[in-house]
Amino acid sequence: MYDTEFRAFTPDHKILDVVRNYSVRQTSDFKQIQKLCMPFLRFKKDEVASVGVQALDLKLPLGEIEVLQETIDLIKRQLGLEEVEVLCASQPNDVSRAGAYVSLLNQNPPSPGNPTAIFLNR
Repeated sequence: MYDTEFRAFTPDHKILDVVRNYSVRQTSDFKQIQKLCMPFLRFKKDEVASVGVQALDLKLPLGEIEVLQETIDLIKRQLGLEEVEVLCASQPNDVSRAGAYVSLLNQNPPSPGNPTAIFLNR
């Protein structure tokens, strides 16, 4: 709910009205949802102010998996790791490779720009 012509967000109360009427309201307490939404809304507004409207894009302008794979040697060296494996949470085969640690993905799901790291000591 961002107007690119005026470079402004719709007022908060109107955004909350949309959230209130969204289907999630039927399954949860709206006050709880509002507590979660308002900090996120402030964060996104600040992010748009600092980086521009591309902060609202749902996709990143780069391939995170590719960047991580290309920098594995640097990651290992900087973190003092012997082995680094990059897996994609949207690929069932990769998720199955997480084995018993898949619950960590469920507790802290990755999102664009915010990967989940799992460190193991063998």
